Amino acid sequence: MALARSTLLSALSGIVGGSEVAMTKNGMVVKNRKPSRSMLSPNEQRAKLAFLQSARAWTALTHEQVQQFNAYANTHPVTNRLGESKCISGRAWFMKLRVPASEDYDPFTETTPPSITTLPVHTVIMNIFKGGPYWLVPFRDADGATNLVRTLWIARFQSRTTSHKPQRWIPINTRLWAGAPISIYDDLIAANVELVEGENIAFKYVCRGADMWPSIPTVYWTTVQPQLRLWYKCEDDRATSAVWDMTLQDNATFIDPTGNPNTNAHTVPGHINKALYFDGVDDTVSIPAEAHYPTMAANQPFTLAIWWKADNPNPAFSKHFLSNFHENDVGIAFATIGGFYRTSLMARIGGLSTNLIKEWPTPVDTEWHHFAMTRSGTTIVFYMDGVPDTPHTYELYSCRLSKDDYILTIGSRYNFDKWAPGTAEDCRLYSRALNPVEIAALAAM
Repeated sequence: MALARSTLLSALSGIVGGSEVAMTKNGMVVKNRKPSRSMLSPNEQRAKLAFLQSARAWTALTHEQVQQFNAYANTHPVTNRLGESKCISGRAWFMKLRVPASEDYDPFTETTPPSITTLPVHTVIMNIFKGGPYWLVPFRDADGATNLVRTLWIARFQSRTTSHKPQRWIPINTRLWAGAPISIYDDLIAANVELVEGENIAFKYVCRGADMWPSIPTVYWTTVQPQLRLWYKCEDDRATSAVWDMTLQDNATFIDPTGNPNTNAHTVPGHINKALYFDGVDDTVSIPAEAHYPTMAANQPFTLAIWWKADNPNPAFSKHFLSNFHENDVGIAFATIGGFYRTSLMARIGGLSTNLIKEWPTPVDTEWHHFAMTRSGTTIVFYMDGVPDTPHTYELYSCRLSKDDYILTIGSRYNFDKWAPGTAEDCRLYSRALNPVEIAALAAM
């Protein structure tokens, strides 16, 4: 139904006959009404079921209960699209209590209008990566609600500059409230939603407690991050030794046997934000073998990258600042030696082995430098400051470049020696080989 102020035809909004009328920033738009469509998708069927269940619950109310909702409706007008105040029916207010059906919580059975409104989500930390994981950490204030549930929607392909609210919300699920990190990857896949790298998305939350009105909907925006296996920003500044993996999968551990292992004892200004400092004596960050080993297994493409700022002068012997290198087996080493930066790997298949070494012409200094390597098939490419070395192709380069009990370390070699004095930031492991443009973008941060 269309709405119009009696004296202002320009305020017309809605459907008139076969036309849709809407006011935009460029003036009134009148267009043919879209043909109706069948509502047969799983999400639409669930919505219809929830509506039907609420409608049945309304018919089950007693006469006195209906009168209470009608009395509430007479004293609680709502505002329509034109900003006008009007009263709706008691039944319409009852339907506002509707929550999507879910087996995750006990159904609500209110028979009288609630007196309070559920507090909303006020903050959401989001870590959404292409291919997963999809992590949400919502926060809200406690309001004494029992059997508290939250309903989640997503809006896709949103403009990063729009000031309009999303119009197309895809329902994801209704779950019991949990303030802990929630992985929603399986839920989005079940809803036929697979996110695209760089896509701008919005999440909408509505919370609902028993005998409470639903909370005000709150919307939070984020952008889908690249497909990463591990991401240690090294911005940790806490009274704990945990170095957080931004994908919330495998945290690393800061180790300082003769000092304070808590990250706030090693936090210094970084190239991008904060960073972690290593004294070159016994400081190291230990990344679990199971976190990186499958990504560096045989025939797996990957990219390993880090920002490093060395202390100068640097002794002539080798100092590893990112490494799982074992000279008698396999591994990768980003290091300094003889006053120069070096990237190397040891590859081995059966009785055959090879050692690939790139010594960069830039002498060790106290500036920030970005280092990376990629593997695709049998081809290895080393990078320094976004500039690639000549690609190296050899059959052995497709072998595993780690072992299931070799940790990956920042600030030393994998077995806690060859400690490097300096500062690390933004260590990343991708389960694909980034192209030169992507590496250059990381080096330009």
